[in-house]
Amino acid sequence: MRIWPLLLVASCWHGDPDVSTPAPTPKRTVDLDRATYDADVDTVFAAALETTRARYPNLVDDPGKHTISTAWHQFAPEGDDPTDDQRFFARYEIAIVGPPWAIDITPRLSAWKAGDAKPHELGIERAWLVEATRTLRREIHARLQNAETKTSRP
Repeated sequence: MRIWPLLLVASCWHGDPDVSTPAPTPKRTVDLDRATYDADVDTVFAAALETTRARYPNLVDDPGKHTISTAWHQFAPEGDDPTDDQRFFARYEIAIVGPPWAIDITPRLSAWKAGDAKPHELGIERAWLVEATRTLRREIHARLQNAETKTSRP
């Protein structure tokens, strides 16, 4: 008696997938901190400007230098004590560098306490500012989804 017909029936019985069906193609993930874009610099700059302006309408842009600077805006982080006298302010400096074109986003953070003459800049990044920066980077990347994305930047 041959055993291979039994193995064939057993594999069908256990619901093994049909070998003729191709496996789904895995979704390509991109490291957005190192992403570069194979597109015209003005296209990348316009996407960054539109996205940033939608979130932070008070900004200064320089199309010649491909830079964007947002105004200082107050952040009220999750879990922030409203009775605390300290307030946080953040701004972004965005530059399109390359080729190949990449988006550099530098967050700046300052804190102001009641009674101080002016805010003082903080060198320590807060988790909520890091997450807000990632969100901005993801939104810019989404506008550039038709551009070829590479991750060759160091």
